[in-house]
Amino acid sequence: PRLEYLELVGEYFSKLLDIARRYREKDPALARRCAEEVVKLDPEHGAAIELLNELGQGPPVPAGASDSNAIPLFNGKDLSDWGGAGPAWRVEKGVIIGTQGKAASWLNSKVKIEGDFALTVEGRIREKLGVAPSAAVLFGIKGSDDRYRFDVLEKRFILGRLPGSAQVVKIAEAKHYELSSKFDPYRWNTFRVDVTGVRVTISVNGKKLFTHEVEDVDTLRGYVGVLVQHGVVEFRKVLLEKK
Repeated sequence: PRLEYLELVGEYFSKLLDIARRYREKDPALARRCAEEVVKLDPEHGAAIELLNELGQGPPVPAGASDSNAIPLFNGKDLSDWGGAGPAWRVEKGVIIGTQGKAASWLNSKVKIEGDFALTVEGRIREKLGVAPSAAVLFGIKGSDDRYRFDVLEKRFILGRLPGSAQVVKIAEAKHYELSSKFDPYRWNTFRVDVTGVRVTISVNGKKLFTHEVEDVDTLRGYVGVLVQHGVVEFRKVLLEKK
């Protein structure tokens, strides 16, 4: 019975994705609904997530989040809402592009956060220019050497903090396959940082990856941002929800 059930579910997914692909140009909303139905039942379904990313929307917003309550930190046109926009950063076709061959370069939003929040970012590594290309999401920024950093590398994820020095202190680390065997850092993915009190939760494509509790809640206050190191990275949707 279980094998028959899995076969039926597989056929159902295939039919939904077939409809989504056939109508992606004529009716993008229908295509998205079909792909979302697959992801709803199987949050790690690679083909459905890839299709949602290609549609320019990314996976469904995780439970507890609401696009209607979120503040877009990127206007889709330029970097006027960001600080630190040096030569490493530019905007093309509604996408923030960061290029840095050696040392890291980062942008910080101009919105300062004083309480609990959720930050949702769509991003990916586009090209490798060094040993370990990284597309990172930053939060709790108070200065160049005082911030938390969630790195998406070629084969692993790292959550760390720069506690007032240039040396990153590692908090947690995981291989991509520990999240999903289908994860690809070179495709569009959705990263989410949830901060409630002293607790930080990091999720990728709707699946919880890290949970960490800090000793001092003030370390989580400040600005948020994005970072590039040893590569070319891209970010598009950047949403901030204040709780």
